[in-house]
Amino acid sequence: MKHPLFCLSLCVLAVAGAAQAADIPLGMGSYSDTLKVGTEKLPPRQLFVTPSMKGAIPSNGWESSLITSQWSHPLFTHPVSYQAKSSGFEIGVNNKLVVGQPDGEKDILYPHTPALNVFPLGFTPQDARADKVGHWSVDLVMGNDQQQMKATIVKGSPFSYYQVSSGDVKLSAMGPHEFFYRDAKTVGVKIHGKPFAIFLPNGASVTGFPDPQLTVRLPEGARYFSIAALPEASTTTINEFRNFAYNFVTDTKVDWRYDEASSQVITTFSATTQLKEGADRGTLFGLYPHQWGNGAGVPNILAYQYDTIRGRLKLVAGKQFQTRYAFTGVLPIMPPLTDANQRKRLADYVAVEHARRDEMLGDPGTYWLGKNLAKMSTLMLAADQQGDPVKANDFMGVLKNKLQDWFKSNDNSNRNYFHYDRRWGALIGYPEEYGSGPELNDHHFHYGYWVNAAAHIALRDPAWASPNQWGGMVNLLIRDFANSNQADAQFPFLRNFDPYEGHAWASGTVPFGDGNNQESSSEAMNAWAGMILWGEATGNKAVRDAGIYMYTTEMQAINNYWFDLDKRVFAPDYPNLESSMIWGDKYVHTTFWTDDPLEVHGINMLPLTNGSFYLATKPDFVKRNFDAAYREYDAAKARGAQLPSRDTWRDILLNYYALYDGAAALSLWNDSVPVEGGETRAHTYHWLQSLANYGQPDLSVTANTPLYAVFKSRSGKRAYAAFNASDATKTVTFSDGKILSVPPRQFATSDGNVQPPSSGDPVAEGGYVLKIAATDKCIDVIGASKVNGTKVQQWTCNGTAAQTFHITAAADRIYRLTNANSGKVWDVEGRKTTSGAPLLQWDSNGGLHQQFIFKATGIHYVIRARHSNLCLEVNGNGDGVPLTQANCTGAVKQQFKLVSSTTPTPVPPYGVTQTGQGVLQFHVKDVPWADVHFVINNQGQMNYRMQAGSGMQVWSSAGLKAGDSVKYFFTIGKQGGGAIDTDWQSVIVN
Repeated sequence: MKHPLFCLSLCVLAVAGAAQAADIPLGMGSYSDTLKVGTEKLPPRQLFVTPSMKGAIPSNGWESSLITSQWSHPLFTHPVSYQAKSSGFEIGVNNKLVVGQPDGEKDILYPHTPALNVFPLGFTPQDARADKVGHWSVDLVMGNDQQQMKATIVKGSPFSYYQVSSGDVKLSAMGPHEFFYRDAKTVGVKIHGKPFAIFLPNGASVTGFPDPQLTVRLPEGARYFSIAALPEASTTTINEFRNFAYNFVTDTKVDWRYDEASSQVITTFSATTQLKEGADRGTLFGLYPHQWGNGAGVPNILAYQYDTIRGRLKLVAGKQFQTRYAFTGVLPIMPPLTDANQRKRLADYVAVEHARRDEMLGDPGTYWLGKNLAKMSTLMLAADQQGDPVKANDFMGVLKNKLQDWFKSNDNSNRNYFHYDRRWGALIGYPEEYGSGPELNDHHFHYGYWVNAAAHIALRDPAWASPNQWGGMVNLLIRDFANSNQADAQFPFLRNFDPYEGHAWASGTVPFGDGNNQESSSEAMNAWAGMILWGEATGNKAVRDAGIYMYTTEMQAINNYWFDLDKRVFAPDYPNLESSMIWGDKYVHTTFWTDDPLEVHGINMLPLTNGSFYLATKPDFVKRNFDAAYREYDAAKARGAQLPSRDTWRDILLNYYALYDGAAALSLWNDSVPVEGGETRAHTYHWLQSLANYGQPDLSVTANTPLYAVFKSRSGKRAYAAFNASDATKTVTFSDGKILSVPPRQFATSDGNVQPPSSGDPVAEGGYVLKIAATDKCIDVIGASKVNGTKVQQWTCNGTAAQTFHITAAADRIYRLTNANSGKVWDVEGRKTTSGAPLLQWDSNGGLHQQFIFKATGIHYVIRARHSNLCLEVNGNGDGVPLTQANCTGAVKQQFKLVSSTTPTPVPPYGVTQTGQGVLQFHVKDVPWADVHFVINNQGQMNYRMQAGSGMQVWSSAGLKAGDSVKYFFTIGKQGGGAIDTDWQSVIVN
């Protein structure tokens, strides 16, 4: 196990100005592995790792200071801590310390207090280097050319393991000590009042008693020993721990599985061990409260416990254990508003933001731009849900342009791009913010916003999100902060996420004596929710399930370590209801930038999104936390503290309060409330009004799909919501027996409310609106004749909620109309003539007729229509009485005449011209705007907003070759608003 030193200059990468950029293509985008400008801030070039560390270097871990420093800062594994120094390797005790602050706050610490030092005699180590990083274990090497010591430390384990190449070892007590046990192979000693056991191999000897410094002589062939922090100083405990002392942990690994049918996440924690002597009984795992509590289901937990900064640590023996948690679901957007006045108010807010859409994404750095990307994506979805495809497409166009600008490093602008740092295996966006470049800080915070925005685009435009377009760059962002593929050497495994503590860390290089930290647990959850949406929207189950694993696990950690919902963690003398920031050895009630109580509380709330329902685990806590924020603010002002306005982040706190009482929160909000930088009034109103309408999130009910939510009103009535991102109708079954049929790419709620699909395509040629009045029931079917789905929307008749239907296309243009509310099925059939031609037909000039036959509860409705190019209305004289009745093959059928509700809009001249070799020019004349949608050789659909010029919209496509097949259609904007789609057409390139 000789540790070959290597020249430190090999670890230093010169950055001497701009170099020729090496742009790496990925789909339609690219990223660079060299710097564009040359002055960008890079992470540390000197890394303290051995040659055994291959591939990407892990960062943002509890152990990361070992990699970035010659000697580590304290490494908190719980129930002990460690620190590598030139004087040796320290094992520390962690006794509680309460530190009062001038403002009356109290920080609770369990700091590293050196207790036992391990130092091979004749040892002159040059540094400490990471040799192997497991999923919650670390091997480190201290030494020189002649002598090395390898130490293995494990998160949650009472054991540490040592292997020494040569010489004797000095063990020094670093505080008041008392020996309480001794035999030929074991020494028991209390230091600072905490007991330790030193387990030696056969043939070892110890001298120096009762002095604080002991000399251990190890026999050749057995140059190892282990040290355990004991829960109590007794012979019985030593004998029990001896059973595990000689089974050295060599690796640790986490695996997870999302069981969609039961909405459970099953996580397996495994330790690989090497038996040195004795019987193989596995090892001892120290379980944190989120692992032994919260219904995790770990059996055979031992009686031993430790007091730690994370609460009681309990032990379980073996080589692996499993936890099981319920996944409580996320949604892409809040459930729809059905009241006309509410919809109008939301539409007005969306219109205000639409008017300033081009200025919304002006932030230069990856964090604030990310927040605004996600903010605009919520506006896009709101416009889409409101049935306003023009605004939705405008928002999406701005989003796409900004993302694509960043996703292309080869555009020669050098303004903004993503750089791949090969030394670390890290993707850094420049301009960087808050140390995301030089310290690798906060990548999950920053990129989580980007992934959410991209996921919302993917739900409306799957082609854009395909790997051969822009999806590859989004997947690259995810791989940077949450790579779940252990065979992927380009990025470290789960960079930001600590699988054993169950939450993320923010600092990349960890230059702190208190270990790593994270304040905004809610922004971490935002990242995992974004992965869930992106994975589900793109069919990437690996990304989706990794997001579900981290979301579900961090939810448990937040409820324990930030909010202490079950009173297992916070000390009795901690004066606060929650902690705003978690460190390796402490929890505190402050932030890095302010002591303002409103922001101190709010930092673990924002952003309030449809991935934030976990915050309602205990609604009563929501109220107490909201009240505490303002109570602390008023108290601080009374003390004379200089604080910002009492309205700071008021929209954030009211959004949070709505998880307790939506109606009350809505009553406290108005247009005078300032808007937090990542929020809009449109989103705040939609959130508050939806929760006022539907009730609190009910996390006790799960579903067999990832995109769902359940709400409960104050009267106890439940409402159910689910989104289907797939291309086939999905039956969603909730754990309480409720069933929803959710059409493709649509949103359904339990009141029968089926919302328009997030397709992004305006109603196509052949689209129609059918308003049917029969037996006092009304429905509104808004759809398109495309095979990829139709839009369906509810309306009301005389104040009574209507039945809602969804139409999907089948072969030969046969449509099935499904009643999502009552479970009844109406079939729209393209009945065929004796010649085999379908009756369901039209032409673009409205010259032919369409015929639909509706069957419902045994009564047939025959509907004949002259195609109007836009929409058709079923006229039942306004009172449900059919105009005529006809007998078809002996069955009485109600027959309704269809009349056009609008005057058909003439289609302007459009077409495509080949202007050169491999160049097609698409053009539309005299229109306010136009999009061209095309497919090359039956690959993914591409969409471009055309540029105006000389009275025409023109876009040219180059790079084609002779024989290429191009299918295309246009979305053409109309004067005064709205749009129409042309038919698909084809051209072969010459």
